[in-house]
Amino acid sequence: MDNKKFAAALRHWQDCFETGTCQDEYADEIAYILADKAHDILIDEWDDIASSLAPENLHEDGEISQAGADQKFMQIHKESKALFQMMPCPQDIIDRCDDDLSMYAEQKQGGCR
Repeated sequence: MDNKKFAAALRHWQDCFETGTCQDEYADEIAYILADKAHDILIDEWDDIASSLAPENLHEDGEISQAGADQKFMQIHKESKALFQMMPCPQDIIDRCDDDLSMYAEQKQGGCR
């Protein structure tokens, strides 16, 4: 199962309940449960990405060439970019990842006052 697609489907149904497209006495509660499950799935996806970037996983304990590891690294960052479109990487995962995932962090609002 593609977890990102599943999370997107959950968010779709969440939106249907929040906007009244799907009506139910417990629409707010159902929407909350759908949002919570989608969030959990996406957190697990970020955890998987962080684990994949650990040197021993990236290089498969020396089983693949440097070129293979580089290709794997690029694919992981491609997946990270797609996941970022759904949800920024949580700071605790960024902090414990062996690679720099800060570009996938939630963007802080800045500027002059």
